[in-house]
Amino acid sequence: MYRMHFVIDDSLALRAFRPEDRWDPVNGLNDWAVTRWLGRVPHPYRLDHANAFLTREEHLYIGEGLRDSGRSLSLALCDNDQVIGGFVLNPESE
Repeated sequence: MYRMHFVIDDSLALRAFRPEDRWDPVNGLNDWAVTRWLGRVPHPYRLDHANAFLTREEHLYIGEGLRDSGRSLSLALCDNDQVIGGFVLNPESE
């Protein structure tokens, strides 16, 4: 597993998603006030959704995403190491 961690301030950081993060999106995305603004998130969001999300290529191969601009890169936004958001950067298609 590739380890990286970008510290933003005393509590916020960007880092790779980890398998043990699975309950953070389950809990956060079951809040309709959050999910209603997201286009492609199932509601209710279940543990099997989180597990499928965390096994996607951009989570498993973050090192390649950092080195190769042709690959997707996914990062988790964390507050005191709890996932509060995240994003995937996809390469520009030609």
